[in-house]
Amino acid sequence: MMDAVKIIECPRDAWQGLKRQIPTLQKVEYLRRLVDAGFRHIDAVSFVSPKVVPQMADSEAVLEQLGPLEGVEIIGIVVNEKGAERAIATGAVSTLGYPCSISETFLRRNQNQSLKQNQALLKKIKQQADEAGLGMVVYISMAFGNPYGDPWSEDKVAQAAAHAAGLGIHSISIADTVGAATPDLIRRVLEAVIHNCAEREVGVAVILVSHFLEDVFQIADVVTILRNGSTVTQRAPCSSLTAESVIESVSDAVNFSFRTARRRFGHQTEPAGIAGAMHIEKRHAIAFTKGAPFYV
Repeated sequence: MMDAVKIIECPRDAWQGLKRQIPTLQKVEYLRRLVDAGFRHIDAVSFVSPKVVPQMADSEAVLEQLGPLEGVEIIGIVVNEKGAERAIATGAVSTLGYPCSISETFLRRNQNQSLKQNQALLKKIKQQADEAGLGMVVYISMAFGNPYGDPWSEDKVAQAAAHAAGLGIHSISIADTVGAATPDLIRRVLEAVIHNCAEREVGVAVILVSHFLEDVFQIADVVTILRNGSTVTQRAPCSSLTAESVIESVSDAVNFSFRTARRRFGHQTEPAGIAGAMHIEKRHAIAFTKGAPFYV
């Protein structure tokens, strides 16, 4: 039985998919609006090669102009030690996010790593996070299927999660990178992961590929199966949470994101989507994203 729900808004996921460069000040204003709306956990920046992801080349500048935010967790995505050094040097990142996968092909295409290199870097970046006093979340990509033909099974996902947990990583996010997840598959994979990752925060990132409200109902079904619920309130007691509140709260949160993004960045925002995640603390979690993830 979980104790609370936390919603992580992820503008970074949507921004880096946009072709036109978003001005730094507009990113800063958007992040401030999220904080004003009540979000306290934000996946805001990534520290990767500007040649690969030019949209995120100004991550340091965004955080510098944003300034200190009391009580707000800022997550920064890194894929190597240099990225981790950049994130730590800002003094503004609370948590390092690192993409792993059970798919060698995905890792080669996404971050030019083999499975062995990916696992070795995970250990080094965890050490960097510990030395800097930062938290860490690991994303296990391609967790619900693999179009590349690499071996996939629920057990392989669970083993990857257990490896991360064995390194002392508290937060593990199981990512539906290609939009293959269904409520039943989410339940099966999540149960396998939770079995191997006791006392860890486990999240599931689900791609919403069509008909948003129908997808929210599916998420609510999975939440109900796990006897969990959701609310935008950061620490609501579980006894007050229902499947209906998932629909209402998630819809409100994403609708706010769309309205704000379209006001600031124009209609180009909608096709790329607004990404977000809803993590349930302790042992169970459901998460959602709209738009294709990048480095997740």
